[in-house]
Amino acid sequence: IYKKLLERYAMSNPNIVISGRIGTEIEARKMPDGTQKAKFRIITSDRRKTANGDWEDYNTSGWTIVAWDNIAIRAINSLRMGMPVTIQGHIKEVSWLDQDGNKKKSTETRATDISVNINYFKKEVDSVDDVETNVW
Repeated sequence: IYKKLLERYAMSNPNIVISGRIGTEIEARKMPDGTQKAKFRIITSDRRKTANGDWEDYNTSGWTIVAWDNIAIRAINSLRMGMPVTIQGHIKEVSWLDQDGNKKKSTETRATDISVNINYFKKEVDSVDDVETNVW
């Protein structure tokens, strides 16, 4: 009966939205079946004002992001370290065996959407037509 309940009420991996800056170079990898993979880290921090009025980061965290197929290709071709992005995806726990045969686990976010914060543009965009000529 437990197995039937589990199948009936099984849930998918949770969705997550993360906004931060790309903290590593984009690692591109082509899988043996031809599928493209991109892997990178997002850095997030809380911010607060100090007693002297300056801003400081605290509670800094790093998040592993993995993108596949078309999202991976676009990430490899357009994202760079330091860019402010928002990632939407699913949390996934992955496991593998290391060189010594020990089981390892980590948590990553499988990206379903990646957006670049438009404040990152170096110049003002007056119209949609300017987007084509705008540089990062």
